[in-house]
Amino acid sequence: MTELRFPYKLIETEAFGKVTIPVAKIFLQGKQEETAIDVIVDTGAVISIFPKSLCDILGIAFESGQQSYVKTATSESIEIRIHKLRIRIGNRAFEARVAFSIIENVPYILGRLDILDQIEMKFNKHGTTFITK
Repeated sequence: MTELRFPYKLIETEAFGKVTIPVAKIFLQGKQEETAIDVIVDTGAVISIFPKSLCDILGIAFESGQQSYVKTATSESIEIRIHKLRIRIGNRAFEARVAFSIIENVPYILGRLDILDQIEMKFNKHGTTFITK
């Protein structure tokens, strides 16, 4: 069993001042190579979601994914394409469904689907811990 610890990231907000958010580094396997990205860990999100432009970086055809829609917390409907990608978190690599949004201003979000089956997540006052088997 391996534990990966990620400290919370301090950000400045207009409404709340300085707050911390759970951020982790993950790796997505593209057509040619692995790409490291920082994601917001959001166990309230059903699926991991990224902007369409990340498809270009990974060498994936956005249009080849399964078309669907997701609703945001504000009930806005966003068109997505679902792809199955190899994700690596620490030394644990696995396949997971991820969504790419047609809207570019979505943050990089690590959601629950296909992730929590592979990685246990713990949150405490210092940060996020991923536990891999």
